[in-house]
Amino acid sequence: MKKVNLLAAAVVAASFMAPAANATINADTALKGDASCFRAAVFSKHFDSNPNDVGRLGNENDLYIELAPGVTLAEIDNTVWDFRTSFAMKSIKQGAWQDTNSDLTFANTQAYMRVSGLFDFDPGAVLWVGKKYVRSDSFITDQFWRNVSGNGVGIENLSLGSGKLRANWTRRDSSATFDSTLDNDAKFKYTEYKEVTGDKDYDVKFAGKKYKKVDVSSAISPSDISTNIFDVDYNFAPVDGTNLDFGYTVIVPQRYSSEYSSWNYKLAHDISNGHIFTLGFGEALLGGWNETYVRYITGSTAFGGFGDGTWLQDNATSSTYTWEILDKGAVSFTDSFRMYYHVRGTINGGYDKQLTKLDKVKAFQLVVRPELQLTKMTKLDLELGMITQSNTYLDSKDDVNTQQQKATLAYCVTPNASSFYATPEIRFFVTYKHAGHNAEEFAAFKKDYSHVVTKSDGSLENVTTGRNRNNVTVFGVQATAWF
Repeated sequence: MKKVNLLAAAVVAASFMAPAANATINADTALKGDASCFRAAVFSKHFDSNPNDVGRLGNENDLYIELAPGVTLAEIDNTVWDFRTSFAMKSIKQGAWQDTNSDLTFANTQAYMRVSGLFDFDPGAVLWVGKKYVRSDSFITDQFWRNVSGNGVGIENLSLGSGKLRANWTRRDSSATFDSTLDNDAKFKYTEYKEVTGDKDYDVKFAGKKYKKVDVSSAISPSDISTNIFDVDYNFAPVDGTNLDFGYTVIVPQRYSSEYSSWNYKLAHDISNGHIFTLGFGEALLGGWNETYVRYITGSTAFGGFGDGTWLQDNATSSTYTWEILDKGAVSFTDSFRMYYHVRGTINGGYDKQLTKLDKVKAFQLVVRPELQLTKMTKLDLELGMITQSNTYLDSKDDVNTQQQKATLAYCVTPNASSFYATPEIRFFVTYKHAGHNAEEFAAFKKDYSHVVTKSDGSLENVTTGRNRNNVTVFGVQATAWF
């Protein structure tokens, strides 16, 4: 049995003692948060990136570091007890000195304990408790389209028949809109004592000072609401080289009606449970692989556009729905020429017409990355991406269509150019991005720099609101690694 190590320094050191020869981190390991990651780049100019929309290659203008230190706490009677964490740092602006007062953001992303070998009938099953990543992504868009991460408890890799079962309960704090039940805003009244000087009236004298009792009314705007997420997933191989995946998620908001009613508040509209049904099929295909997922989401977490379906949405009720299809994979044309792809489409509707004039939301996304290996350590990547979204309203004059396109050409240097996921990697790239007339809807090219505008009366005004343009070209160099 290993002794439990209580030294924080040892916890951190343990995460960096992996052999240097392990240059390629398994993608699934990194996705689950069991590996550290890093990316940084220099760009020719600032631009607002949106890798989730049109692809991540040459479109990530941030500095991002996520360290995943972990340590084995104990090994006894064929059980292994681990403590895992991950901490992230992110910054968009580029400069020599950055601190939390400007652009630097820190986050705790994971902190959980897990134990394997606890069940004699299934030693490969893992039980975990704490804050953990539970998610599925599409790598080239960096979209976590299935995401129930959070504070919770779960079991994974549990054998059931010929497949594996995962089940977990996580809880999150979200927000909801409340209305006052009074004619005017509800007020929370309380009393405080304020110091007075001179010969002014006072109510209390303490330690040589005089204090006046003052009644204070403060508006309360309760908006916090907790959601409990119960998620199960079962996958198995019907035949060799294939995988079938069934998933169900229910999101249960705690409505707190009894607590908020004492403050004369009620929910602005009904908040229903959210339900997500997932069906996925994967197979070996054309020298590579393909995965197709169909999802149906209904209730107050149904979304318009692209999301994971686990957060409460404004104007969504029990009648709101989202249908979604996602197809992603890779094909190999030759030993040195291959292509990775991502296709996603959604349709959303069923809104309560008393809450919104929005009728339907349709969105489509396509990203492809053909890749040519040049030498053992170099390759040439071309990534093409596009997205379009149409919001239709009961009054057609309010309809909105937004779109973007992107093209990136990159020369990449890596220890293993034959692997899509191999790191570390250095990329020299140029990126062109274009958007339609509603570019601001996707915030792709909005700039918040101060500039002078001419007002309707002919006078000049200095403003800091966004000035939009519909295209931009940038070049740069990026380094990325998992370890």
